[in-house]
Amino acid sequence: MAGALKESRERLTTVLTTLPAGILVIDIETHRIVDANPKALEMIGALRDQVIGSVCHKFICPAEEGHCPITYLNQCIDNSERELLTLRGERIPILKTVATVLLDGQPHLVESFLDLSRQKQTDKDLRESEERLRDLLDNANDLIQSVAPDGSLLYVNRSWRETLGYSEEEVAGLTIADIIHPDCLGHCQEVFRQLLNGDNFDRLETTFVTKDGRSLVVEGSVNINMVEGQPVSSRGIFRDISARKRAEKVLKEWNRQLEETVEERTRQLEEAQTKLIRTEKMAMVGGLVSGTAHELSNPLGGILNALQVLKTGRNPGPGGSAGDDMAWLEAIEEAALRCQSIVEDLKGLSEQSMFPFISVCINQVLAEALQTLGSPEGKVDIATDLQPDLPPLEADPVQLLQTLGNILLNARQALPGEGSIEVSTRLEKTPDDEADLVRITIKDNGRGIPPDHLPRIFDPFFTTRPVGQGTGLGLSVGYGVIKRHGGDIDVRSAPGEGTEVTVRLPLGQPRP
Repeated sequence: MAGALKESRERLTTVLTTLPAGILVIDIETHRIVDANPKALEMIGALRDQVIGSVCHKFICPAEEGHCPITYLNQCIDNSERELLTLRGERIPILKTVATVLLDGQPHLVESFLDLSRQKQTDKDLRESEERLRDLLDNANDLIQSVAPDGSLLYVNRSWRETLGYSEEEVAGLTIADIIHPDCLGHCQEVFRQLLNGDNFDRLETTFVTKDGRSLVVEGSVNINMVEGQPVSSRGIFRDISARKRAEKVLKEWNRQLEETVEERTRQLEEAQTKLIRTEKMAMVGGLVSGTAHELSNPLGGILNALQVLKTGRNPGPGGSAGDDMAWLEAIEEAALRCQSIVEDLKGLSEQSMFPFISVCINQVLAEALQTLGSPEGKVDIATDLQPDLPPLEADPVQLLQTLGNILLNARQALPGEGSIEVSTRLEKTPDDEADLVRITIKDNGRGIPPDHLPRIFDPFFTTRPVGQGTGLGLSVGYGVIKRHGGDIDVRSAPGEGTEVTVRLPLGQPRP
């Protein structure tokens, strides 16, 4: 029997030693501590000898002698919050339970207690965090709300209340349906249903109704708070965009008016452009007719004069002395050939190419054009810088030869007895870097072109040469040829600085 009792005490001692709670055994008559486990000594901060034999009120549940809540006040202490007084005088919050037991036939109090310091600090930190969060939410400009699954409002921030005009007491009796505009209620109910199923909405636009009946267009996001797979609350953050919507409406109206104005102005400009083009065409036709008449009048006048002489029999000869009819016939032939040349140039100005496009080496065409130019007169140097192995292009070689030959002839005639002509070719890309071009440059250091003449150099019959030394159609015809090849021609010139003509032709031009 004694052995069993000893074994039981040892087991009890082991249990008390390993428990995470502090345990004190107190004599109910003397209120003195007769035993303490290691956790109790640790919490009190004292050695066993400093605790055993001491009055319990010195450490546990500090109270005046004679006011023990158990023995004198008959209180039942079960999971009650009390205080533990340490040896250093610190007060530790504890959760205490007291039970009366018989030890060796004598009644004793067994007090067990847990340290609540960490929990109290955690609770304090949590309260402070909640206060900071509430302060942050209440001072936010956005409208923030939390809604229960049944639609009741769990929380709204101050901005929400002030914007919609409700007090905290009034919010307690509202549901989400009370603040949604009737036109948006069906859509919002569907959104709420999807929220309860776990969906979230990063962007939602709807209309709230204030307490005084005003409509507010809001934009925001809503998501659901799930606990163990069940919806607990929805959280929404909204911003009043009514002013922005009004501004967008005004801006939309301005845009509509602007589009109408632009459309009307465009129509007026198109009408004016059509009239201008018609006027320019008439002016061009008039200039062409006038130029043609002027160019043809001289040789036709000579022909008529010679025919009149032959008809009347007065035959002094074209040189002013007596001559035979053959001299007059030769004069007529020369004038007729002049007329024929003018007509051929006019045909070249108006007609499309009479020859099919073929694969052409532009360097070879330039070489033939230089041969056609002949040996330069005076001290004229011709330098060529032709890029070798240029890819062939699809072109009419006859028209290109005529065009480049005319440009070279103009360059030579611009030199006052001496000077230089530079001819070069290069392969380059279009500005959008999508296609290849062949660039032909013909540059002279002659007299140059006056600024007032430069815009007119491609006009039909425009020439600065004396009558009989050119029809003024060469560059006009050449411009049309280059354009029909899908190319471009650019002329840069200044008086005394020479002229540079650049022709760009695309590679792989489709055949007409």
